[in-house]
Amino acid sequence: MQRKTVSRSARIVVTEKLICSARPTAVLELGAGDFSFESVRCQLSGTRWTKADFSPPGDVLCDFNRPDIHLPFADASFDMVIVTELLEHLLWPHLLLRECHRILRGRGCLIVSVPNCVSLSYRLAWVFGRVPSCAAAGNLPAPLGMTSYRSADGGTVAGHVIDFNLARLKALLVQEKFTPMCVRGNGLYWHRQWLPAWALPARLASNLIVKAVRVGGDV
Repeated sequence: MQRKTVSRSARIVVTEKLICSARPTAVLELGAGDFSFESVRCQLSGTRWTKADFSPPGDVLCDFNRPDIHLPFADASFDMVIVTELLEHLLWPHLLLRECHRILRGRGCLIVSVPNCVSLSYRLAWVFGRVPSCAAAGNLPAPLGMTSYRSADGGTVAGHVIDFNLARLKALLVQEKFTPMCVRGNGLYWHRQWLPAWALPARLASNLIVKAVRVGGDV
C-alpha cells in the first residue's frame, strides 16, 4: 500500500503537545502507518506504544472500516488511544470509537483529529464553486478525488467518506461516551502553513484536534 508521507506539520505539533500533557503509560495509535508521532514516542520514555493500521508497517494489522470491527486487545488495555486523520475514512466511525472506549482504562484519554469541512479555506472554496481537496470523495481516482490511498494493484482505497465540523465531531464523541476536554486547531494550511495555530479559532482551522476522556467505570 502506498502511503502519503507526513511532514512535521502544525497539526502534528499541536497533537504532540496534547499527548505529552497527559503523560500516558500505555498508548495505542490507530492509523499509525506514517509514524507521525515518532518524536513524541522518544520523549515519553517508559511508555508502552502500540501501532495499528490497515497495512504495514505496524505492530498490528486491522481493518477499521467494517461494521463488525473488533480491535484485538483486551478490555482496559490502554490509558491513551490516538486516532488522527482516520475517522473521515470510515463508514462506521462510531463503531471504532466504541471499541476505543472498551479498550481504554477508567478515565483514559482519546486524542482525535479530522479535517474541518467548514475551515476558513474550505468556506472560500465552496463560495467559489470548488470542492475542497479533503472533502469526502470516496475512492475516486486523481484528479477527481485526492483523499484515497493507492493499493498494491494500482487502485484507490480508503478515501474520505464523512465530512466533520466541530459540532459533529463533539456530538459523535459524546454519543460514544467521551467528554471533550480540549479543542485545538492547526491554523490555516493549504499546501503550506498560511496562518499559525494561535492565529485562528479552532472552529475555522484546517484540522480539528480534540482531547477527550472516557466516561464510565473505574476499570
